[in-house]
Amino acid sequence: MVSDTNPDPTLYMDYNATTPLAAEVKADIADSLHRHWANPSSTHPPGRSARRVLEEARSHVAAAIGAQPEHVIFTSGGTEANNMVVRGSLEFYRATGRRGTPHLIISDTEHDAVEAPVADLQRRRLCSVTRLPCRAGGRVSVSELRAALSPDTCLVSVMHANNETGVVNDIEAIGRALSESPHRQHIWFHTDSAQTVGKLSVDVGRLGVDFLTVVGHKLYGPRIAALWASALGLTRGADGSACITLLRGGGQEGGVRPGTEITPLVRGLGTACRLVQQGLERDRQHMERLRNLLERRLLETGVAESINLRDSPRLPNTCSAVLSGRRSGREVLLRCRRLLASVGSACHETPVASAGDCETASTVVTGAREPRAETQKTSGDVGSEGVSAGLCGAPDGARGVGGLSGVLLRSGVSPKDARRTVRLSLGRTSSEQDVLDAVEDLRQALREAGEEQEDAA
Repeated sequence: MVSDTNPDPTLYMDYNATTPLAAEVKADIADSLHRHWANPSSTHPPGRSARRVLEEARSHVAAAIGAQPEHVIFTSGGTEANNMVVRGSLEFYRATGRRGTPHLIISDTEHDAVEAPVADLQRRRLCSVTRLPCRAGGRVSVSELRAALSPDTCLVSVMHANNETGVVNDIEAIGRALSESPHRQHIWFHTDSAQTVGKLSVDVGRLGVDFLTVVGHKLYGPRIAALWASALGLTRGADGSACITLLRGGGQEGGVRPGTEITPLVRGLGTACRLVQQGLERDRQHMERLRNLLERRLLETGVAESINLRDSPRLPNTCSAVLSGRRSGREVLLRCRRLLASVGSACHETPVASAGDCETASTVVTGAREPRAETQKTSGDVGSEGVSAGLCGAPDGARGVGGLSGVLLRSGVSPKDARRTVRLSLGRTSSEQDVLDAVEDLRQALREAGEEQEDAA
């Protein structure tokens, strides 16, 4: 939105991909770059000063998720945090005295930061995997999860909310189901809360999880993350190190995650979490009001034909809309003059996809470039009930088939609708005028796309 203080003419509606740094976060990072440069493991006064900043930030992160500060571990990003849990679960399996084949359970719409390491372990025949279908409203079925549990299950990982659809899983109900299992002390329960911290109330005790991932750049903080671990999550292996420890080095982060902490960025994450706590309900109501207005205007103006998964519990800021007409969502967004939004999942924007800390595959800056070719994953076996399981193979991931979003397809969206879908995600500084302008920009782009189609005919 253009103003005297904000000359940027663009309409940013890609907040699920990343958020700008909050002003206070930027100020605190800059201050710590100047004042807290010492190694926080050093015992001299500058080192102790850096350590105090680190621990204060840890307390802010813990408070934002209803946790104990001593169980918060700082990491380089959400991808590292999730890999620690996924790969560590095999060591946890051995630490509990089991000698069979470790069994992992995830949803079939997980972010690649979970799906990719799971698929890697599966390809190497180090574990068996059950992928729970989300075809019913984009959510995991608790009854199907309960039926999938076995004595060899060592990890259940279900994302709190999906980055593409905004659908929120019932993590609390899954936690209750696991608590009823006779094997609960042999099962780690993890949720990636990258999309929910800052948008919904998150409490690790209420959710019943052993691990929860917090990602800074999704909540107006820097691009680092934190992993909260329960006492069970901090189980130690035969060598005495925590099962989730990926790296070997110094004793930082309680010996769980070695490497000298980046004090300024950790402080920034702490500040972002403090701001989340202060304004959570206000921001949630604001984003939900704008999201509802956006969806109403999209449908009233005929810009959108429907809203995906509208009857499912969703994030307050996320709209997955099926555009009218025959053009793909990507084609329409490329014709928008101001709107910056996305389709699909950004982890696959490059020809060789990696499980980096990535989000929406088609973040579109008008006129910036044409989309590049996308790669495909190997499909896994799907049982008669639609639950993918086995020792090798993996689903098509976020890409799905023919460049369509696998998340949408596996959430029950038809290929025709998935092709025409755009994701619009709002932020806490989005305005009503932004919403109205975005709908008008899409309307103009659809009209131009239709005229081009007529000329071509």
